[in-house]
Amino acid sequence: MSSGTVRAAVRDRIATGWVGPPLVGDVNLMPTLPDPADYPDGFMALDFLAGDEEIVGIGGQWGNVYREVGLVQVHIFRKSGEGDDALIDDGDRMRELFRHWKFANGQGRTWGVDPPITGPGSANGNWYRATVAFDYRFDLIAPTP
Repeated sequence: MSSGTVRAAVRDRIATGWVGPPLVGDVNLMPTLPDPADYPDGFMALDFLAGDEEIVGIGGQWGNVYREVGLVQVHIFRKSGEGDDALIDDGDRMRELFRHWKFANGQGRTWGVDPPITGPGSANGNWYRATVAFDYRFDLIAPTP
C-alpha cells in the first residue's frame, strides 16, 4: 500500500487540477460500480497498488532517508456505447496532470505516466474504462534511532 501522504497528495492534485468526470473513491472500496444514470458524464476511481520502501541514506544530521516506490492507477469510466474518444481525451489530460509531478514539498515525484489502456469497465457492460497508471517515488526523512 502507499502511504497516507502519497494518497492525500494524489487526491488533492485531482481535486485542484482536474476538469472532467468526478472522482468517487477507491476502486477496491467499491462493492459495485455506480449506475450510469447517476454519472451521465462518467466517473473516476483510484487504485493504489502495493508499494515498497527501502533505506537510501543512513544517518546524517537529519536522520535516515527512506524511499517509498509505488504505482497509482486512475480508472476513468464512461458509459458503454459512446466510443472511446472521450476516454482517450480524459486519459491524455490525466497524463498531463501527473507527468513530472513533484509533491510533498519536493519529497515525492512521478517517474512515468503510461498511455491510457482501454477495456470493459464492468461485468454487466454498463461502463467502458480507460486506465492511466503512474510510478512514483517518495522520500521520507526519519530520525536516526
